[in-house]
Amino acid sequence: MEKEILQLLQNMNDNINDLKKDVSGMKLDISDLKSDVTNFKKDQDRIEVELDSEFDKNDEFKQFRIEMNKKLIV
Repeated sequence: MEKEILQLLQNMNDNINDLKKDVSGMKLDISDLKSDVTNFKKDQDRIEVELDSEFDKNDEFKQFRIEMNKKLIV
């Protein structure tokens, strides 16, 4: 009986250790996702700046932007 209880306790301990590893892996996955989101936001900001720069080179777009901003302000 004592041997069976010890075996059950060992199995429980093994299961707990496996769960700890799983949780650790999930934390790494979440960290990777956070990094991906941060990189995506940086890329999005960079693209917006590039588009703004291209739009500013074109007088027609520049005028359009001015008109749109006027409408937004009013």
